[in-house]
Amino acid sequence: MGLVDFIKARKWDLLVAVLVLAGVFLTQVFRPEYREHYLLFHSLAETFSIVVACGMFVIVWNARRIIDNGYLLFLGIAYFFVAAVDLLHMLAYKGMGVWPEYGKDLPTQLWIAARYLQAASLLAAPLFLSRKPFVGVVLPIYGLSLIAIVGSVFYWGIFPSCFDEAADSLTPFKVYSEYVISAMLVAAAAMLLRGQHRFEASVLWLVVFSLIATILSELAFTFFSDVYGPINLLGHLFKVLAFYLLYQAIIVTALAKPYDLLFRDLKQSEQDLRTERARLDAVFHSAPEGIIVIDEAARVVMSNPAAEKILSRHIRKGEAVDALANLNSDGAAEQGGAVWPVVRSLREGQTIHNTALEIKLDV
Repeated sequence: MGLVDFIKARKWDLLVAVLVLAGVFLTQVFRPEYREHYLLFHSLAETFSIVVACGMFVIVWNARRIIDNGYLLFLGIAYFFVAAVDLLHMLAYKGMGVWPEYGKDLPTQLWIAARYLQAASLLAAPLFLSRKPFVGVVLPIYGLSLIAIVGSVFYWGIFPSCFDEAADSLTPFKVYSEYVISAMLVAAAAMLLRGQHRFEASVLWLVVFSLIATILSELAFTFFSDVYGPINLLGHLFKVLAFYLLYQAIIVTALAKPYDLLFRDLKQSEQDLRTERARLDAVFHSAPEGIIVIDEAARVVMSNPAAEKILSRHIRKGEAVDALANLNSDGAAEQGGAVWPVVRSLREGQTIHNTALEIKLDV
C-alpha cells in the first residue's frame, strides 16, 4: 500500500482528526475567555500524550520476548521516559503551582529536554529495524538520561535557559533547538522510509504522519512568546495529533491486528512459506518423472500424476506402497515394502546408494 492508497483508505480518520483539532483551535482562539481555561487544555493535551506513550510501553514491554519488530520495541521503551519528562513539564507549567518559584523557564526547559529525548529516540530507532535491542542496555541508558535531565534542570542548574523572563521571550538556544529537533525528525522519517518493508503499510504511514505533525509542532513553538497564546495552543494541538496517530499505529493495531504489528515478520515468513510450498507443489505435480513419497511404514504420503500414469491407477494417500504394483527390490518383493532399503533408511537414518527398484505392471 503506497501513500496514495493509504490516504484513500484512512481519509475519513485523518479528516475527522484534523477537523476536530481545527475546531478546537478556532473555538478557543476566538473566545475572549479562552486563556482562563488554557491551563486545563494544556493539562489534558499533555495527559493524552503521556497516556499514549505509556500505553505503547505497556504493549511492547509485555510482548518484548515475542515481538519481532526491534524498532517498535525500542521506541516503546524510549517513549516511557519521554512521558516521564512530559509529566514534569505539565506539572511545572505556569499556573499549576507545583514549582512556582521557577517561573516560565522551567516548563520550557523540560519541553526542550523531552523533545530532544524523543527526537534522539526516533533517530536511533531505525537502527533496530533488522535486530532487537538489548533491553538490559536500553533501560539503564534511558534511566541515566532521565536522571541527567532532572539533575541538570532542578539541581545543578546547568541546563541552558529557554525562556527569558526579563524580555518575556524565547532564548536563542530554545529557538535553535526547535530547528535542530525538527531536522532530527526529518532524518528519522527518511531512515524509517528506507526500511519501510519492515512494516505494514498502514502502520508505516501513520508513524510517518505522526513525525510530520511533531515537526509542525516544533516549528510552531519557535514563534510563541505567550505561554497561554494561540501559537502555543497550535503547537500543542499538533502534538495531540502526532500522538493520536501513534495511538492508531501502535496501540489500536496491536490490539485489533497484532500480526500486523507485533508479529509481522512471523506473518511474512508464513506467507513466504505458503508461496514456496505452492511453488514446490507445482514442480512436484508437473514433473515428468513418477514420484511417490512414502513414510517409514512404507505407506504413501503423496504422489504426482506421472506416477499414476506409470502405474495406470489412482494412488491413494496412506495405502501400502507394495500394494501399488509388483515391486521388487533386492529380491525382497515377497516380504513387502517394509524391508526395502529406502524404508530401512527412513527408519534407521541411513543413506542408501546404488539401489534400484524394479516395477512390474500386470498388462
